[in-house]
Amino acid sequence: MQFFEDLREHPSLAGIRSRAAAYVRQFRLDRAVRAALATRSGPIPDSIIAEICETWGDPTLLAGDGYLQALLLEAQKA
Repeated sequence: MQFFEDLREHPSLAGIRSRAAAYVRQFRLDRAVRAALATRSGPIPDSIIAEICETWGDPTLLAGDGYLQALLLEAQKA
């Protein structure tokens, strides 16, 4: 019976997949923000801003609205 009690404490496969997907999303977002901040000369490329918008988790956030671009430019200065 001890064997079955130990199995009950393990996370489900769906839980593991969900957690892994969250880690992948966080990694992609972190990588994109670091790439944006590493761009020292000129404006941040639209491809990096589009990736940040995609991994941010808000599909309504538009890459072309300028808010995120301005936010990242201020972060570059800091």
